[in-house]
Amino acid sequence: MRDVKQIVSKVWRAALVAAVLTSCGGGDSPVTPPVVAGVLATVVASTVDSPLEIGQGTQATVVGRDGLGGAVALGSRAVTWSSSGPGIATITNNGIVAGIGVGSVTLTVNVQDGNTVRSATTTLVVTAIADAPLTADVSMAPQLFIPSQTVVKLGGTVRFQFTPIDHNVIWSPRLPGSPSDILVTTNALVSRTFPTVGVYPFDCTVHPGMSGRIIVSP
Repeated sequence: MRDVKQIVSKVWRAALVAAVLTSCGGGDSPVTPPVVAGVLATVVASTVDSPLEIGQGTQATVVGRDGLGGAVALGSRAVTWSSSGPGIATITNNGIVAGIGVGSVTLTVNVQDGNTVRSATTTLVVTAIADAPLTADVSMAPQLFIPSQTVVKLGGTVRFQFTPIDHNVIWSPRLPGSPSDILVTTNALVSRTFPTVGVYPFDCTVHPGMSGRIIVSP
């Protein structure tokens, strides 16, 4: 009889331990949290335009979803973006994208949700400009480059037509493929060649606000 009682006692204790472990989340089967509507579970990233041509821009967006697929406002949660190829496309933390090269990149967004970071990715393709010319001209009004945006093919030449009014061409920011600056010049035709794909902004520092850019496409 004593042996039977001992066996019953051991079985009872084993059952009690199993019940305690289960109620505390222990054991072999993890407790799955319930799906709650309106509670952020995932984020989804996308871009308004893809593909886009070099020199163009687009907007990247991120939306929150709950476990049922419903929309969840991100509110004041911190959002950060990054590009896998900043030489092809750059992106700000506001999701503003600029295509400055040619190729495919992955844009990644991180959303800080309390102690959890929720991430998503989207792919962006930047393409060449069809039929980009080998030569192009930029003329100068008193306080204006005409055109303010010029496209030229890789290895092509841009001719800057200076008037009797003082102007210069200063590359800003200076990038690895930027040609040499053109200092203050009048009544001249000055050429610059572009051996590197990219987008090259420039200013006339003699006339603040007088700006342009050259887009060099494969």
